[in-house]
Amino acid sequence: MKTITACGAGVVLCLAHVAAPAQDVQLTQEQQILMRAAQNVTTRTETVTQILNYCTRRDSGFAQSGLDSLRAWRARNQAYVDLGPALREEVYALGARQFGMSRQETEEALMSAVQEVAGTFAEEMEKVDDAARRRHACETYATKIRDGELDIGFERPEVKAMLDARLEQARKR
Repeated sequence: MKTITACGAGVVLCLAHVAAPAQDVQLTQEQQILMRAAQNVTTRTETVTQILNYCTRRDSGFAQSGLDSLRAWRARNQAYVDLGPALREEVYALGARQFGMSRQETEEALMSAVQEVAGTFAEEMEKVDDAARRRHACETYATKIRDGELDIGFERPEVKAMLDARLEQARKR
């Protein structure tokens, strides 16, 4: 799951790559963090969901553990998840303004990075022939999810700080 970290700037790179190569567009640090935040919110949500769905489908005895992990994750991350649509709208506008990209092109770039990360767990687990090893991997990831290791912004303090600042602004309104 190191891919989760490695693709942290995936949407930035995808947007820059899809945009006209002749353009030499410089993004501000704030714009880069915005794109990382939109990607991180979407990727972490999809990754957690896909891991828990996969594990529950493969082992019905996993359902309670998965549900407990999802509840703990949602308790800590739901406010960030709720910011997701607004962040994506800002990324769509940025894609259009900075790169001349359509909303659909920007969405495809974002979702390409998301699917690359979120789909990794199930792909890797399908290669494992031993049910006990798959069950162990599922339990290990359920624990990581429950304990916050797959939280939004966990490995990206700048993203977490930006999201927290947005939540604080919303509370003051």
